[in-house]
Amino acid sequence: MYRPRIGIVIGTTREGRFGETPAQWILDVASGQTDLDFEIVDLREYPLSFLGEPKSTGAGDYGHSDPGSRWTMEMARFDGYVFVTAEYNHSISGVLKNAIDHLGSEVHNKPAAFVGYGGVGGVRAVEQLRLVCIELQMAPTRTAVHIGMEPYMGVSREGKELRDFDSLNRKARAMLEELSWWTHTLKAGRKEAAGTEERIEEILGFWFGQEGDPGYGEFRKAWFSAEPDFDREIRDRFLATYVEAREGKLDRWQHEPRGALALVILLDQFPRNVFRNSPGMYETDEKARSVADSALSKSCDKQLPAFQRWFLYMPFLHSENLADQHKATELFEAVEHGSNGSGPGDWHLRTIERFGRFPHRNEILGRESTPEEIEFLEAQNTTKQEA
Repeated sequence: MYRPRIGIVIGTTREGRFGETPAQWILDVASGQTDLDFEIVDLREYPLSFLGEPKSTGAGDYGHSDPGSRWTMEMARFDGYVFVTAEYNHSISGVLKNAIDHLGSEVHNKPAAFVGYGGVGGVRAVEQLRLVCIELQMAPTRTAVHIGMEPYMGVSREGKELRDFDSLNRKARAMLEELSWWTHTLKAGRKEAAGTEERIEEILGFWFGQEGDPGYGEFRKAWFSAEPDFDREIRDRFLATYVEAREGKLDRWQHEPRGALALVILLDQFPRNVFRNSPGMYETDEKARSVADSALSKSCDKQLPAFQRWFLYMPFLHSENLADQHKATELFEAVEHGSNGSGPGDWHLRTIERFGRFPHRNEILGRESTPEEIEFLEAQNTTKQEA
């Protein structure tokens, strides 16, 4: 059975260091932790130069040469960490800070626990290290082990061992229990997030195609016409996902641009294919507008190319509310329309201004049409996908 891996990082490299002793002690205490596997990671094995890579680690494109690449790959193997750190001038060692500065996404959303030692148990070093870990999108544990001067001197000069100090043993077990909870919780979260990204990309890849493919970013006839095979494929591939979106189970997607776009397509576009000519076409229109509003409030649309913004704005175009129609007009005028002429919002806006609703929906929704609406429908040469 696979068990999450925890790296115990010795944070100093100098000769005569004390760090090996608490690292080995924590490894021994952790042997009773049956749900995790632990191993020691020694910075001496990674003689890193001061960070001088040509690209920022935060950009996720490291270009590291050995031993930098070995260090980042080693840290990527683990699901959590215990940092063993001395305190130097109220902070961690320079070599540990430099090593951490080489890291990026390898440690994101992973927990970190701490063993400090020194005059006041390395308290100030651990607090500094917590801040660094937070900046790296790690989750520091609240509980830490602080080895003060009494046990430090007892081990260094009196031949004692750290396991002889019951208070340290209790603290270590409490810290490891907390680390275990965070490790399993965040590992499950990372797995779910990876699955979420795959689902988002599947939706966007189906609707827009893949970047670099012929026709990517261009108008697709299937978007706005009745094609039974296209409708059937959406129903077969995405109906279950649509139901999740309708029930609010995918609301977390709306907090970043591509997720919000995928969610709007699920709620606004796919129903018009899956439930064509039935009331289900419009069932989630209001929810789609809510998602689009939320995305706009975060300026998510500004981070999408023009042809994708169109579909983030579609819920306003599909609304029978005049204010939404004016909003749609403003939004669509702000993006490039290519060769499509006057823009998609004109017909919809004029129709709502005239009737206060889309007459094309009346028969589907069981609404009685007025004589003027009947005349309007008879004069239409095409059936709008919107309807």
